[in-house]
Parts: sequence; structure tokens; C-alpha cells
Amino acid sequence: MLFGKHKENEKLTEIEQLVKQSAEKAESVLNRLQSVPEQVSSLQSQVEILQAKLEEQINHQNETEKLLRRQSASFEDFLDEFQEQKEGQENAKNRENAWIALVCTCRRQLELIEKQILKDTSLTKEKRGAWESQFALMDRECQKQMKLCGLEEFGAVGEEADYRLYDILSTAESKTTDDFGTVAEIYARGHIYQGTVVEKAQACAYKERNLST
Repeated sequence: MLFGKHKENEKLTEIEQLVKQSAEKAESVLNRLQSVPEQVSSLQSQVEILQAKLEEQINHQNETEKLLRRQSASFEDFLDEFQEQKEGQENAKNRENAWIALVCTCRRQLELIEKQILKDTSLTKEKRGAWESQFALMDRECQKQMKLCGLEEFGAVGEEADYRLYDILSTAESKTTDDFGTVAEIYARGHIYQGTVVEKAQACAYKERNLST
């Protein structure tokens, strides 16, 4: 009988241990279940933070795109303005070149008229003198007005026949050793505009004297 009672006690002890273990497991599961809302809440907070950062990045990108569009528009406006200025400068340069060409042509035509009139052998001494005075007056006035515009004439007998300034159309034999390489006759004067030769003078130059003749 005592042996049977001992067996019952052992079974009761085993049952108590099993119950205790089950209770501990149940309590552990309950604790984990209780922490789930906290984890969910933490995840929600992290998601909200990430979403806020994402919205901030999107707003920043939108502002950057707006700025780039404004800068692009400003750059296009600058290019348009630059092109207009360039075209305006080209037009002004073309008008300037046309004006220079016109003045040079008029001066050369006047020179031809002067030579043609003064070459007329039928002119009396008084008329020739009157024409010479008139042409000299016109020449001085033209030179003055041209100089105010930065345009100057050059070309004179006795000057060095510099090929940068003169188109030598003919040559003449030197009369003295000092004549060689100088201008013997001016056919048409040249023009310099703001330091640049725009039209060379046309002239006859002395060549080296032939000593065998």
C-alpha cells in the first residue's frame, strides 16, 4: 500500500511540473504578444520618419528642377540677346565698311576729275589757277572731315615705296642714287581707317638705275 501511494506522489509531482512548465510557456508567449504592439508602434514611427524624409527629398528635387528651368530660361534669353547684339554689331560693321568704301570711291573719283580738268591744255593760266585753288580748298576740307571720323589719306612723291602701303603699278628709272625705292608718281592716294590700311595707294616707283645706258 505504501508502494502504491509513493507511485501516486510521483505522478502528482510530474503533473505539477508539467503544469508549471505550461504556465511558464504561456506566460512567455503572453509577454511576447504584449510586446508586439510596441514593435508595431516603433515600426510605424520609423515608417513615418522615412516618409517625411522622402517628402522632403521630393520637395527639394522639385525646387531644384524649378531653379534649373529658370536658369535654363535665363541662359536662353542671354543667348538670344547675345545673338541680337552680335547681329547688330555685324550690321554696324557692314554699314561702316560700306561708308568707308563710299568715301574712298568718292575721293578717287574726285582725284580723277581734278587730273582730267588740270590736264586740259585749253585752260588759261587764270582758270587753271582758279581750279587749283578750288581743288586745294576741297581737299583740305575733305581731309579735315575724314580725320574726325578716323579716316586718313596717304601717298606722296619721295616717300618709301612700302608694299604694305603702295600698289606699285609701274616703275621709272632712278634719276639719282637716292631715288631708288621711292615713289616717283602718285596715281591714287591710299586710305587708313583707325590705324588699318583699308585701301593702298597706287603709285609709280623708281627702280635701280641702269648704269650700262
